[in-house]
Amino acid sequence: MQNRVYYEQRLYRNPMIGLLELSQALTSPEQTEFVPLVQGVPIAGFQIGSSVRTRLLNQEERKQLAKQLPFGQKRYKFDFRIQPEVIANFGFKLDPFQTKTSLLLQSQLYLTRGLALNFGIVFPLTNNYDNQAMNIRSGPFFLNQFLAFNRQHFLLASAGLFYLTNLDAPIAGYAVGSLSDRTGARLKVFRISALAGFLGWVLMAFVTQTWMPFAINILLLSIAGAGAAQLQAAVRDELDRQPTPLDNSVVAVMRMAMAVGWIVGPVLGAVLGALIGLRPLLIVTGVSLLLSLVPLIGVRAAPYSRVTTAPVLARRSGGRRESRASGGRSLVPLLLFTGIYVLIMCGETVKLAYLPLYLDGQLHADAAVRGAIIGFQPLVEIALMPLAAAAADRWGVAPVLLAGGIMAVAAHVSYASAELVVPHLVPLIVGQVLMAGVIATFGVLGITVAQRLQPERVGMASSVFLSAFAINAAVGGLVGSIGTAWLGLPHLFWISATIAAAGVVSLVVLNAVAPLDPSRRSGRAARAAEPVAAPVCAPTGDA
Repeated sequence: MQNRVYYEQRLYRNPMIGLLELSQALTSPEQTEFVPLVQGVPIAGFQIGSSVRTRLLNQEERKQLAKQLPFGQKRYKFDFRIQPEVIANFGFKLDPFQTKTSLLLQSQLYLTRGLALNFGIVFPLTNNYDNQAMNIRSGPFFLNQFLAFNRQHFLLASAGLFYLTNLDAPIAGYAVGSLSDRTGARLKVFRISALAGFLGWVLMAFVTQTWMPFAINILLLSIAGAGAAQLQAAVRDELDRQPTPLDNSVVAVMRMAMAVGWIVGPVLGAVLGALIGLRPLLIVTGVSLLLSLVPLIGVRAAPYSRVTTAPVLARRSGGRRESRASGGRSLVPLLLFTGIYVLIMCGETVKLAYLPLYLDGQLHADAAVRGAIIGFQPLVEIALMPLAAAAADRWGVAPVLLAGGIMAVAAHVSYASAELVVPHLVPLIVGQVLMAGVIATFGVLGITVAQRLQPERVGMASSVFLSAFAINAAVGGLVGSIGTAWLGLPHLFWISATIAAAGVVSLVVLNAVAPLDPSRRSGRAARAAEPVAAPVCAPTGDA
């Protein structure tokens, strides 16, 4: 059997240089197979002779290697590399050649096979490009994962650690929502969270160290996001206090207001950022959170008893009645529904990142066309939200959500098949309209379903469900990185379509086990009118 040499390929960008240098160090290189590793993952076997012969490795060989060479951090020596970084802008009339030049001193720490933590230091050299200070600062700080799928398919994916801090949103949502449920003071929790958001954005404007944004995002901004969900819980309390057949329409109005904010916010941010700079813009963001408290000045919730009657719980849960003494309702249906929402909606993150790239790089659409195709979707969402609410009032929540899930699958199929249709923009426009329908249905009705699944803890249910936005972004980023490396554009949207289809199937199964529509649940609420101890509302009012 020939000799085999395993080595980590990280010294040269071109792996052939390392192969040739290793072969020259051996007396009989033609009898030796070289297996380069990338972060501990074997690539292939190479043999140097009169020509270079390559042998692909199968999964069984990779498993055998893992047994023969157990991963260990001590096997890797500390190394570093120096990399120049040049950013330039040409053509500005007053300063035609604007540049920012730095040196990056970078290294990495191997955490496990295939996973490494990259870090470094930036040494600025020159800068007439922007207003960033000429201070030595931390360089790129990110996780890097290298995977081998089969004999010749590999994946290299990276995730910035600041972005990953958004994954603490479900934890913050659970904690803040539970506090709201215990105290019943929905608006007070919202006010405190808005102040936390204001403080977080103002502090973000003055950060001087790399660790500061991480801490601010985890400790303050995550609380601000979770607290905003308590407005939805407060609306649910009021709808229970004063029942109306138009519950879904009321929620639709709130969701339309959020959609308007997502339209206006980026436009104002772009304009103000150009006028006043990025750090002052962060302060403006914090002030905008404070302004959200202005409409609530002097607002107090009506006195509300801690004893909630069975009919109120029946309205919240769609007919189910459960005692607090029995431990309340399981969190599993809520978590499953939130996970289904992530499956159906994570493709939206993929689309926002990669559809503009497809329009620009492969369809060569000009900026106006790209902006129009991406930008008209929120307007369609606003128009469809009242229709989604009206449809739910007439046919029930579950059928409308199922239709929204099917539209998600159809939207991503439209994106993926764009190159098969002429003109190519038509399926993209169709996909945008369908995706607007998805957001309209789940955006309006999803929060209602989450609250029904936890009728005694609507604050926690609201925060946990709305925290799925952060998870959507993380999952969508992973799907996008895998899809572009594996299938390319626009075929990566087939992955989004498949994931959304799994969400639709899961939704059907969940609805069969734990019906989401009150009309399908048992009518036990009509049989019980006696009070049920359930401290889910404000005891005397809300300051």
